Amino acid sequence: MIAIKKKKILYIILLIILVVIILFLYQIFNGNPVSKNSLKAGLEDFLEEEFPDSEYRINNDGFYDYVFGIYIFDVTEFRGNDEIEYEFEVSGVVNPTDIHYFPVNTDYELGAKFGKEIKEQLYEGIGAEIPGIVTQIEFYLDVLEGKYPPDTKWSQDIELIEPFDITFWVDATNLSKEQTLEVVQVIQKTLNNGKYPYKDAKIEGYVFPKGMQDSPIYTVNFDKDTDISLRVMNEHTN
Repeated sequence: MIAIKKKKILYIILLIILVVIILFLYQIFNGNPVSKNSLKAGLEDFLEEEFPDSEYRINNDGFYDYVFGIYIFDVTEFRGNDEIEYEFEVSGVVNPTDIHYFPVNTDYELGAKFGKEIKEQLYEGIGAEIPGIVTQIEFYLDVLEGKYPPDTKWSQDIELIEPFDITFWVDATNLSKEQTLEVVQVIQKTLNNGKYPYKDAKIEGYVFPKGMQDSPIYTVNFDKDTDISLRVMNEHTN
């Protein structure tokens, strides 16, 4: 009789261990349901702040990416007649600690076409005042898929999903800090006069004795309203 009771107790203990293991593995691969619901609520608060003038809809309850430990939510923003699909990557346990998102229904080829046309305009406009100083321009455009025909040319009337960030590499080999400042002012003026929808611009000034150094000697970040002066320039020693 005692042996039978011991066996029952042993079976119960093994069952409990098995259930704990199953729940543990479930949480590893599927996430914590409490965290998922809490983070979804946090995402809703974020959307209210990020898209105050648009309607939006969270399309799923969140997919858990166990490799990176993040929850992925599909979100649709209703902006006028446009529907923009986003993928939101949310990390955290109770409240979101980090949120990254990007549109998914974009026209990559048209965005690249617009980008090439903008680069040509910028090189021409900046080069007319300071030729040979800007060595490289990098940025990326998000254009809503189906919004414009594929042969559309860039113009100020084009609506992007978001303003873009842009980086300029400048040859500062023979430039003083004051001369680099003048270059930055020309770049900002060219961007603003062309009404390019940029959010943040970054200038990196490099020395080219035998090739680009590992890091720039001057860096500047600005937007269209920044008052460009020496105080916003960062000088680095290598």
